[in-house]
Amino acid sequence: MRCQATDLYPLPSSRQVLADGALAAPARIGRTGIQVYSARELGLDGGDKPVRLMRTAEEVAKAVSTFESRTVTDDHPPVDVDPRNWKSLATGDVKDVRMDGEFMAATVIVRDGTVIDKVRDGKAELSCGYAFDLDLTPGVDSNGQKFDGYQRNISGNHVAIVDYGRAGSQVRIADRDPNKRRETMKVRIATKDHKISDKLTVPAHSVTIDAEDAVVTAVQDLADRHDRAMKDCKDAYDSKNAEVALHKERADAAEKAMAAMGKDKDSDGDDDEDMDEDASDKKKTGDRLARRAKKIADKFAAKDAEIARLTALTTPAAEEKRAEERAKVIADAKPLLGEDFDPKGKTVPQIRTAALDAALKDEGLKKAVTAMLGGIEPAKAKAEDAAKAFDAVVALGARTQATDSQDLDLSRMIVGGGSGGSGGEIQSTVSARDTYYAREAEMSRRPPSGRSYTRDDVAQRGFQG
Repeated sequence: MRCQATDLYPLPSSRQVLADGALAAPARIGRTGIQVYSARELGLDGGDKPVRLMRTAEEVAKAVSTFESRTVTDDHPPVDVDPRNWKSLATGDVKDVRMDGEFMAATVIVRDGTVIDKVRDGKAELSCGYAFDLDLTPGVDSNGQKFDGYQRNISGNHVAIVDYGRAGSQVRIADRDPNKRRETMKVRIATKDHKISDKLTVPAHSVTIDAEDAVVTAVQDLADRHDRAMKDCKDAYDSKNAEVALHKERADAAEKAMAAMGKDKDSDGDDDEDMDEDASDKKKTGDRLARRAKKIADKFAAKDAEIARLTALTTPAAEEKRAEERAKVIADAKPLLGEDFDPKGKTVPQIRTAALDAALKDEGLKKAVTAMLGGIEPAKAKAEDAAKAFDAVVALGARTQATDSQDLDLSRMIVGGGSGGSGGEIQSTVSARDTYYAREAEMSRRPPSGRSYTRDDVAQRGFQG
């Protein structure tokens, strides 16, 4: 599929006036890397859905010759520049096109006096018009960024001088007016004021943004999700209140029934022994009611605590903290899981578990993970134990045994032999877990886990010589 596109770059201020009065400026007119389009701009289904296309250094270098001597135009023409319309469209040309690192550089020369005046008056953006073949083969670049396809066989057509355009090197398909800014709208988005109970009210949050439709929609979606979460909290609170009220009603009915039974016995003239039995029954019933009331109160308090916890999780600060934690865990897990691992839809504990499963397949890390989890499978281990094991494996990296000179010294330190003590050469291999804790202890100048290891400790812990 062949696509027509334009890229935007600033016309540099380091301009020169040539002997014939023409205006010349060095400029960057292209670059390597990922370019972002919308599906609509590429003629694909999906509307405003972003499509990320890779422009490789090889493809950009191949395109250099296609931009040499290309025509400079005043705004983008409605059609490509060709020999039939060149005379009416040309205002200058492009010279000395070359690669400059990741960029395609050139000298842009403006020869039309009217356009030169426009440039001096502030019309100083460059927008390159070109065509390319669309190759929708996905991939991942050297920085771990995913893309949806490639630009192949790039061919330059013209370089336009425009008033406005999208910033940086984002591309714009020429099926719309390239000189208009993308329209934005100023919108105030707010959540609702949620009264969970007489003691708990979650205040409304509001924000005013000036953004494109897609951004406004995304922010509104977040606000709606917040309101739905608050409604769920309110429903849970009301449900628990109803449950408590039902238990209380039943308890009151039982108490009234017991009181009525007591009155009936008194009216029948029961003797003192019957009265003692009645008092005992009432005490047992009272004790049962007290225990049930305590259970109900405990459930009520637990629900209040849960509502408070859920409310705290919906604050912007809490959401940002969870996002940062997730990003860090994903970054730490990638060396173990590989660049092809897709964390989408997985929780942080699931990502840690997947990383530990991968570590168990590495002979160098297997002993460390097994020791830290006590032989329990990562998926069955406690969340806090799996988190500690994950952090330790990340810190250990690919080294799982004390085999180099530094770790040998640490091994000797653990078994009490020093770095070269009089006890002779000690041949020992310790687990990666103990090597890691020993290294941390030496760095902080205190014994690992708050104590020193002795030779007896080694024997008790089962270290193999």
